[in-house]
Amino acid sequence: MELKDLYYFTGKCLTLSKNPIHKESIETAFLSESVPIETFLSLCSNHFVIPAIYIQFKNNNLLYLFPQELAEHLKEIYELNVERNKLITEQVLDICIKLQKKNIEPLFLKGTGNLLDNLYVDSGERIIGDIDFLVLDKDYLETARLIMKLGYRNHGKVYGNIETLKHYPRLFKPNVPADIEIHRLPVPEKHLKKFNTKLVFQEKKEIKEFPNCYTLSDEHKMIINFIHGQLSNKGYLHKITSLRDIYDYYLLAMRVSPEKVAPNIEQSTKAKAYFFYAQQVLGLPELIFFNSKATKIHVKLSNLAFKYLHIFAAYRKILLFGNLIFVRYVLKIMESVYKKSSREYIWKRMKDKEWYAAHLNGLKKMFS
Repeated sequence: MELKDLYYFTGKCLTLSKNPIHKESIETAFLSESVPIETFLSLCSNHFVIPAIYIQFKNNNLLYLFPQELAEHLKEIYELNVERNKLITEQVLDICIKLQKKNIEPLFLKGTGNLLDNLYVDSGERIIGDIDFLVLDKDYLETARLIMKLGYRNHGKVYGNIETLKHYPRLFKPNVPADIEIHRLPVPEKHLKKFNTKLVFQEKKEIKEFPNCYTLSDEHKMIINFIHGQLSNKGYLHKITSLRDIYDYYLLAMRVSPEKVAPNIEQSTKAKAYFFYAQQVLGLPELIFFNSKATKIHVKLSNLAFKYLHIFAAYRKILLFGNLIFVRYVLKIMESVYKKSSREYIWKRMKDKEWYAAHLNGLKKMFS
């Protein structure tokens, strides 16, 4: 089975509980050994969907397809994630209570927000990276001070102006599972036209199980799923789409129609292509009303990226290098002519001896 076929096969596995029609073909694929189990699980691990796959196979009595020792290992991963997510919700509770005393409302984003809003079939199926939450601009710095009073500290050096960053530098605390990112903007500035802090707070959802706890509306969850994965992380440009993002989209699409959401996204053509591609990967009926020339091109290139791995890897490195040279170097230098914050940013980096070594290591990794 080629990599593209394995990727699509995994997408179907993620929808198994809602689409039992796939069960027979999945069983046949494993029993005929056309699916290499180690490669399959490696792909699932790379896309952070091992616990979700375990749940799908467990609930559909398919764990027998794996060797017993491997099935036990998957169960252990799942159980560890259940415990980790439980501890993350305890972190969330501490944050909510601390901010409630100052009348600050935290609006939890992405995986944490989805977990709190019971999007997932099982509390252990989503791997959470860190805890992202949004506050109003007026509460941004005060929130950081309050969170640091809970024992959280900054990970590293900050060269830019903290007050104008999209989110406060990542905060960590010993003996808790997740780092924290306090956002003053839900997405990067260039994507704020139709998706800003004021708008998402107007339509926020209250999580009644926790005091002073909120998440995005379902429509806004779908929008940030697209913006974060496809634009901010350049999934659309690089033709790499995380199965974890696709699975989140799938669950959200059962709550709100992609057809309704797409017109409210600034880059709706790209969003429609992403939604169409996600449906195709999941083995679901395609969104015919999104089937355009741009959509066909995106799907074709995304499929070709699996076939021509080395070519697309080189393409991505060229894009990364171009972004480094023209956006982070040339543009920043040009901005420094008329922008004080850019001059201060450059000067702080030039004075920091440790930055040169870290930057050189970053370049080595880029071209390794």
